[in-house]
Amino acid sequence: MRKLLFFLGWWWSTLMGAQTLHLPTTSGELQLIGKHSEYLEDQQHHRTWKAIENAPFAPVQEDIALFNQAYSSYWLRFQYSTNQAFEHSYWLEVRNPLLDSLDVFIVQNGHQLAEFHTGDHWPFDSRPLRYNSFIFPLSAEASGTVEVYLRIRSVDQKLLPVFVGSREAFYSVKGNQELIFGMYIGLMLVMFLYNSFIYFTTRDRSYLYYIGYILALLITQMLLEGFAYRRLFPGIPWMHDFGVVLFSALTGWAAIAFARHFLRMRTTAPRFHSGLYLFQLTYALAVLFRAIGYDLWSFRLLDISGMTSTLYGVAFSVWLVKKGYREARFYLVAWIFFIIGILVFVLKNFGVLPFNSLSSSAVQIGSAAEIILLSFALGDRINRLQREREIAQKQSLELLKENERIVREQNVYLEQKVEERTLELQEANEELTVTLEHLKETQAQLVDAEKMASLGQLTAGIAHEINNPINFVSSNILPLQRDIQDLIELIEQYQQLEVDELNEEERLKCVHEIIQFKEEIDLDFLRTEIDELIKGIQNGAERTAEIVRGLRTFSRLDEEDFKDSDIESGLDSTLTLLNNRMRDNVVLQKDYAGLPLVNCNAGKLNQVFMNLITNAIQAIEIRKAQEPSHRGVLTVRTEKLAE
Repeated sequence: MRKLLFFLGWWWSTLMGAQTLHLPTTSGELQLIGKHSEYLEDQQHHRTWKAIENAPFAPVQEDIALFNQAYSSYWLRFQYSTNQAFEHSYWLEVRNPLLDSLDVFIVQNGHQLAEFHTGDHWPFDSRPLRYNSFIFPLSAEASGTVEVYLRIRSVDQKLLPVFVGSREAFYSVKGNQELIFGMYIGLMLVMFLYNSFIYFTTRDRSYLYYIGYILALLITQMLLEGFAYRRLFPGIPWMHDFGVVLFSALTGWAAIAFARHFLRMRTTAPRFHSGLYLFQLTYALAVLFRAIGYDLWSFRLLDISGMTSTLYGVAFSVWLVKKGYREARFYLVAWIFFIIGILVFVLKNFGVLPFNSLSSSAVQIGSAAEIILLSFALGDRINRLQREREIAQKQSLELLKENERIVREQNVYLEQKVEERTLELQEANEELTVTLEHLKETQAQLVDAEKMASLGQLTAGIAHEINNPINFVSSNILPLQRDIQDLIELIEQYQQLEVDELNEEERLKCVHEIIQFKEEIDLDFLRTEIDELIKGIQNGAERTAEIVRGLRTFSRLDEEDFKDSDIESGLDSTLTLLNNRMRDNVVLQKDYAGLPLVNCNAGKLNQVFMNLITNAIQAIEIRKAQEPSHRGVLTVRTEKLAE
């Protein structure tokens, strides 16, 4: 009973399924055989038509057959009738260049007329007719019905737009297809060369990713259309097979890199930017799976990455458009054109739209429109950057003018500072001269005065004490003169800016030279150095004056014999004169009680102090000669006794 029901079902499906095609007697148009055919899923992978001749075929319900089982072979069978014998007057086309293996058997009255074995795993020379798609010549021994068996095996989706028509009709259709695709290739090459020139001119990385995207997209379309296999490497099937996945992934990579850099997503959309790495990883895995033999996973990853990255691109471009980014508008419009092309192509495959040259080329048209619009977007970006650069140059010019004004003000300020420092230096030199003259007079008076006879032994020490600040002053004069000379040169360069005959370029050059000279002399350091040198000269003069005052206080030659005097001041002047004797050998400790003025002969009293302190220093020196590690302590203390 089950066998009977199975036979009846098979007979009914055969009766109501495929209908016999009637080949046109004129050139006519190409005819889809989808609804005129029937199919069989062959999990046993039979290789001859005789093994499945009596198997239950099911009718194809659409104009284009679509099979999704990756690891099954599929048989497609249809019949055509003819009223005469012919050979190669009509052709059969399977318009899917990516089928791995395709076997065709032509049978009439149980006798096989011809068989063909080809596919993109076969060398291109295996194809009976050298076209991008698979085209086979039909034949008939006599009038009647001829059966055609097609055996298809492919890991990827098996989309089978199968056409039958006269040889002349195929010539016309193929000519139009190659013309359209040739125009597409020409357009893509022109855009590639044009944008390559712009990249080498501007060195903008957006153009680098863009030309990479154009090249990868062009090669991908050439592979998908079978053009690359036919023209570039017809004898290397594995290169075509692997290239489809590789360049599809490279196209996705380049598109993501271009979007990331062109839209500046690292700053404008950081969250979307991070998500792009996932798509790049998926594309890389697709290439890896293809390389190690997991073809089905490779195609599935490509399909998933392409679909989700497209939606992702639309999402973040819409978000950026709402945020007001101008570049995102061009990007979104270009992407929409490409999506429309893909949508038209898919709807054509599912029979929603007619199958013609325009719908078959929808992807090429959409991608070409996308490339042109993105080129416009890059051009608009360059123009906008140029306008921003012009604005920046204008602002820079205004800044230079402001800097010139500041330089003039600084020029006036520096002139004032130089005059002040020069005056201070002159005053210091005059004071130093007066001090030296006073010193000479004091020295002469000390020598001539009988009360200062004992001071002769201290002359060398006092001269050394005075020579130190004088040497310090002398050593500062030369670098001070050099620094003043640098300031004078800087002022002279500033004065060059006040010349009216200078044009803008010469003025900018002068400003640049002034800035460079300021950096060479380090103006801030120069100011600090001048202050330090003048302070050093002033300290030397003050130290010399202090020594002179100490000598004058000590000798009291300009005062009367008895006068109210400051005893502690006399002690300090004596210690000042003996400072060179003490040096590192003696630790001085002073403990003054703040004595009132005493009526006395200050000069003779200071002589007493000199003798006492000299004796103490000599005692310490004798002890140190015996014990080199010894260091004496000299204590000078005053005390006010009760009356």
